[in-house]
Amino acid sequence: KESSAASDVYKRQGYLLPYEKDMERFEIKIFSELVAQVTQYHQEGSHQKALAHFNLLEKYTPFNEIKLLNWQSQSYRATLQGSAAIRSLEKILLLGHRTVYTYVELAEIYADLMEDSKSALIYYETANTYAQKYYESFYGKAYAILLKSADLPESHYRLYNGLAQAYLDTNNPIQALKATKWNLRVWPEKGDAHLINAQAHLLLDAPTLACEQYLIALEKGIQAENIFCY
Repeated sequence: KESSAASDVYKRQGYLLPYEKDMERFEIKIFSELVAQVTQYHQEGSHQKALAHFNLLEKYTPFNEIKLLNWQSQSYRATLQGSAAIRSLEKILLLGHRTVYTYVELAEIYADLMEDSKSALIYYETANTYAQKYYESFYGKAYAILLKSADLPESHYRLYNGLAQAYLDTNNPIQALKATKWNLRVWPEKGDAHLINAQAHLLLDAPTLACEQYLIALEKGIQAENIFCY
């Protein structure tokens, strides 16, 4: 008991006993080797091998680095393991790291892998709230005039395309049209928003507008079946 109590005192004072130092060095070495291997597999796109090493990291080390959790989620997503990918991203949220990117990733997984449009919409709308706060914090209330595509990461483009598509998938074409306005202004050279608009106008029984938007999408390189112009 006295030995145990002394050990606790040393730990409280920031010291490690000799045998504990050896164990700490061993743990750091194992962690570093696993992370190095995971990094290599991630860069190579070898997701199954990466996941095997992520499992070792989770089992034998404190696994709470945001970067590694993101990589783990990407590997689960690439191997069509939606629920597992969601768990990795939820851990990131629990660590207090709440970003547009994380919410967009969650929304996309719910939409693409889980086929759950309602949950996808919830996460897209949460991402939108964070994006609006980001814009106002860094660019002020005039952000709509100031912001350009070069100022924003690609996840913000995915956000508003996904948000608009989620509104379509939950039968709300009017909101879908509203959601595409941001991408049309900030990324005018891209055609995805025009295709979404074409689909929305079709749902609103406006075939002329649907055809016009579809033709613009074609001009901008989007390939899609022609169900809009006859």
